Amino acid sequence: MKIEDLKIKVKPRYNYGYKVGVTVHINGKKFPLERNHVYAHNKDNQAIITAMIDGDYHNDNELVVSTLKKEMKERGII
Repeated sequence: MKIEDLKIKVKPRYNYGYKVGVTVHINGKKFPLERNHVYAHNKDNQAIITAMIDGDYHNDNELVVSTLKKEMKERGII
C-alpha cells in the first residue's frame, strides 16, 4: 500500500456549537475508535499521525517508504 492509496479525511466535531476536536477517517474507518472521543487538533498533522499509529498503519514498510519519498520530493531533497 502506498500513501497515494489512502483516503484521509479530517472532520471537525462540534458540541453545542463549539468545536471540541477532530476525527480522522482513513479509508472509511473512523479514528479514534472509541465513541465520543476526538483528537484535540490537527496542528502539524498530529491527528493524522496519531490515527495512523492507532490503526497500525506504521508497520507497513512500503507505506512508510512512499511517505518519506513524497516528503523529500516536496522539500526538494530528491
